[in-house]
Amino acid sequence: MRYRDECSTDMEQREGRIERQGNENPSVKIFRYVTDKTFDSFLYQMLESKQRFISQIMTSKTPERVCSDIDEQALDYAEVKALCAGNPLIREEMELKTQIKDLTSEKNRFNEQRYKLQDDIRIKYPQQISTLETTVEKNAHDFEKAQQGAVEYADEKGETRSDYPLTINGKSHLNRREAGQALKDVVSRNYSRLASDKNTLSIGEYRGFKLNIFYDDLTNTMKMCMQGEKPHYIDLNISTDIGNMQRMDNAIANIAKENTGLTEKISTLKSELEQMKVDVMTEFPKAAELAKLERRLNDVQDELTKFELTDDSLAKELFDRLTETFPDVMFGDRPSQNGFVGDNTDKVSVSMDGDIFTFRKSFVTNSVPTVYAFAVDYENKKVQLAGYKDSLQEQSFDIHAAPTPESVKKINAILADMDDLLDVVDERGLNIVDDEIAEPNKGINR
Repeated sequence: MRYRDECSTDMEQREGRIERQGNENPSVKIFRYVTDKTFDSFLYQMLESKQRFISQIMTSKTPERVCSDIDEQALDYAEVKALCAGNPLIREEMELKTQIKDLTSEKNRFNEQRYKLQDDIRIKYPQQISTLETTVEKNAHDFEKAQQGAVEYADEKGETRSDYPLTINGKSHLNRREAGQALKDVVSRNYSRLASDKNTLSIGEYRGFKLNIFYDDLTNTMKMCMQGEKPHYIDLNISTDIGNMQRMDNAIANIAKENTGLTEKISTLKSELEQMKVDVMTEFPKAAELAKLERRLNDVQDELTKFELTDDSLAKELFDRLTETFPDVMFGDRPSQNGFVGDNTDKVSVSMDGDIFTFRKSFVTNSVPTVYAFAVDYENKKVQLAGYKDSLQEQSFDIHAAPTPESVKKINAILADMDDLLDVVDERGLNIVDDEIAEPNKGINR
């Protein structure tokens, strides 16, 4: 099986070549190989995170507003070393960060909901309840007033009836048909004018309401506003007489039905308001879990820091490379060596003074060298950075000082630069031009 870095399409394509039409095998086995103490686990973890995001989007389960790509998670030097060393704390740290990020997002949503509840409790719901209560009060006043003012009269048959008079342009009409006809006439006469100038015309009163008619552009109909403590609107039919009278009576009857619904809504809002007052006092339910994860992350990062502070793999690697490239100087057979790298554009000079190995590199056209000084620990087969100098800075390092994350990071960066320089020397070749032999008694037995 050909090995390469895994990605989702590679895995699906590989399986697709097995699970496809024409494969006559009754069963197949699919093997995926991983190598211990490599980036395989990290790559598979990236796959897992990517698939989780894809599934979340495709299934709409617990959708986030923002999903960050795992590719954006950069690994620093210590994390790379720990991964290569098979350090399980790296995986735990990444898992903890993911869990903390998810819980933090959940906490932020919880807090946003709490802020919304606070606004609802303080402003929105009290305003809604107050507005509805005012509407109910005005409706009740209008409905009560509309029940007053009925007049008794004798109809054509001499029978006594009770009804509400309609006043149109100062003239009162008690008979419903006559009243309806008077209303129809005033609407018909003013239809064209109201449709064009969009004004409102006051035409009279009915059951304690002032009557105003106007043309509604949205519905292309004539409408009436029955103005009491609050307005009540009806559509007018210019082709009927008594029908418009019935519509006005129905609008008044509906005031009581509207108040019933509004009263129920007020009761519901008050119940919700009381529940919100309880909910807003609730703490984030996963606060203890989040705090526990954060404490564990701090512990893991402390352990990783200890790993970084005590790891000397690069220092040992540089010892091996220096003894391989400059064995005579490293072991005291020669105090120094001078030469050129590759095409003779770079000058290299190395020397040993006691246990301090110095490496100088400069361009032929530039006399300012870059200098690395290392204290050589032959017993533990490693080097320790003692000093560094280039055209911009010069710094010495106390090899006996207790390491800190900041100092280790700086030292590791310089050691990595030295390692890169040795790569260049290996690639382009070293031509020694000045090779001084040490006195026999000055050789170092190492």
